[in-house]
Parts: sequence; C-alpha cells; structure tokens
Amino acid sequence: MPDHLHILIEPSLLKADGVKPSAKRKKRTSKQNSCLADGFIPSAIEYIMHDIKGKSAMDIRRRFNISDKIWQKSFWDFPIYSDKVFEQKLSYIHNNPVRAGLVQNIEDYPWSSFNHNL
Repeated sequence: MPDHLHILIEPSLLKADGVKPSAKRKKRTSKQNSCLADGFIPSAIEYIMHDIKGKSAMDIRRRFNISDKIWQKSFWDFPIYSDKVFEQKLSYIHNNPVRAGLVQNIEDYPWSSFNHNL
C-alpha cells in the first residue's frame, strides 16, 4: 500500500528470569507487566515495531537522500488467538490492494506475500 503497511508478527515468550533488557529497552508496558506475574515476558511488539521502523526509515532516507519523517509514531496491533482469525487477517491484507483499486487481482500486487503463501 502506498501509505501504510500490514504485517503479521508472532512474538515469542521468554522466561522473565533469563531476560536482561538492554538500556534502551527497560520500559515495560502494562501487557508485559501482566505477563511477568506468570514468569514470562513477551518479546514486546513495541520493540519489534521500533526496530522495523528504525531500520527501514534509515534505509529509505539514505536511498532517496531525504530527511523527512517516514513513519508515524504509533501503530495499531490486533492480537490473533485462532487460526480462523489469522486466515481472516491474512485475507484482508492480501485483498487490501484490490479494494484500494491498485490492482485487479491479488497476485498482481508486487509487494504482497500472496504469491508466497500459496
């Protein structure tokens, strides 16, 4: 999509006593704190998105010699708890370029994972 992206990420759970966050990653979300009570913390989606946005923004700025802001600060996440919901979200993502009028057929969108998920 020209102005946003959809991505499915499966973060893992790590034992809390085996994790030592780096200095820049000491802040915990309420979601992480609730997992700590069970002895686990998630490899937080916030950190994953921070890394994806940071690296891609640096690459884009360098490649196109720009200094503009690339990403908005926030992002929207939606927890997926079943195979049915996963399939619904994947279908939504794959059909998004068709709904937006960018292509006639899903398989024609060059940045889609559709052709890799057959």
